Amino acid sequence: MSTTVTFLGEGAGDMAIVECGDGSTILVDCGVTAKNRSNVMRTIFSQIDASEIDVFVALNVTESRRRGLQVVNERLSIRKIWDGGIAGDAAFDGLDGYRSLRTNFGVDEIDQPRNFQFGSTKISVVRAVPESEARTAGGPLILRLADVEPDSMKEHGSVLFASDASMAFWAEALAVLPPHTLQSDVLAAGHHGGESFFDTKSKPDAATVADVLDVVAPNILLIGETEGGLSYRETIKQVFAAYADKRPAAELTPLSQAGAATMEIRPDRCVFETDAGRTVLNRDAA
Repeated sequence: MSTTVTFLGEGAGDMAIVECGDGSTILVDCGVTAKNRSNVMRTIFSQIDASEIDVFVALNVTESRRRGLQVVNERLSIRKIWDGGIAGDAAFDGLDGYRSLRTNFGVDEIDQPRNFQFGSTKISVVRAVPESEARTAGGPLILRLADVEPDSMKEHGSVLFASDASMAFWAEALAVLPPHTLQSDVLAAGHHGGESFFDTKSKPDAATVADVLDVVAPNILLIGETEGGLSYRETIKQVFAAYADKRPAAELTPLSQAGAATMEIRPDRCVFETDAGRTVLNRDAA
């Protein structure tokens, strides 16, 4: 019984690989390009022991979230796709090819909160759109996973992927969702540090975003670095400083371009590790 999550930096594919408690493998997003293809495939095969991907999750159907999916499928057959659907007027790059993959693999369109169980790995998925957009096809997803005891559902550790959830979504979600459905040990804020999560275009008050973080209550806020640098680095610093006032033990962890981070969740330990160091998250169990 264990769950392992491997987070890959943008140069290594900008995605995450989940090895579930029942042996299933889930790929969250895909970012394979001609430039990083060899590195991505080498990293994937060094990190996992699998002959297929049981589920590919597109947290958003924009091209950057599913780039090079066919390349991965050629080496590791994909059995199923989860996404938020495709709006009828959508016109993203490579969308026709993605539509074909959806037809070939079969797809679960997440139009309402869904829970899935893979052995000890519990996964919850919800469309990250405000109510005003709820009738519109498509839209980003947030995904929360936890390793649990199947009988009691006691959690050993958890991760939340939420980089495309806007402040409009969070304002509604926090009003109706029980906090425990969002709380996570690690918040994966995505490549670029999570543009939508930090909403750097409208530049919300740092304290407002910190209030959202305070509900999620991550021990580690994982952001990604890009070749072009972070134009919103200062925004992230301000937000994290406001959050750290509430939770001083929290850590802001950049994921390097070509780097990887691993979170291993077992009944006796929950460990987050990068090249820079190792953090034991359930310190009582350690």
